[in-house]
Amino acid sequence: MEPTRPQRRRVGEEVRLNEFDRLWGIEDLAVFLGVPVDTIRAWRKKRYGPPARKLGKHLRWDPAAVSEWFQDDLAKTDAA
Repeated sequence: MEPTRPQRRRVGEEVRLNEFDRLWGIEDLAVFLGVPVDTIRAWRKKRYGPPARKLGKHLRWDPAAVSEWFQDDLAKTDAA
């Protein structure tokens, strides 16, 4: 039996919980956070945003690390 490949989603489609099993690309991250891909690129230039790992020429995000970053950033915003 051949392994199934995850289907590519367009920005605006929701991220399903079972997709926490794999690393996310920039489009997945944009969908999850509800921001445009260009916003994520701008954040990276400013050294802001969830931590990413570079795999070859591709950036990948760990969904658990994204969630942790989001919660930490939310706490900082609430404290200010």
